Amino acid sequence: MAEKKVSKERLEFKSGGITSVGYLYRIKSDLAKPCITMGAGFGGTQDTPIYIPAIGKTGELAVMVGDEAIKAIAGVQSKTWRNEIAPRALIEMMKYKPSNVANKIKGIVMVSMIRKHKGHRR
Repeated sequence: MAEKKVSKERLEFKSGGITSVGYLYRIKSDLAKPCITMGAGFGGTQDTPIYIPAIGKTGELAVMVGDEAIKAIAGVQSKTWRNEIAPRALIEMMKYKPSNVANKIKGIVMVSMIRKHKGHRR
């Protein structure tokens, strides 16, 4: 039987008063080992994330709340859609910036603006 080249160790550690868990992967090699990789979820559950509602009513805990959010998502639901999201995914979502990929759009782009928006005050 071949020897494993990578060993996986479960770690538990305290950070800011919160117990976190993760995996430590060790490479078995005679070569230099410049990198150790750890993987842990912000959900605090290591392998299985905690989920919160993606859409909710005003005052509820959810990623998007209010009547407008409920209306917007109503048209895109499918049989496989679930009203849940892992909060750890929000970290990546917050990095999303359409202007970073706008230059990759091929074709005609229309940009429009308005002088006055209903409800907007200067």
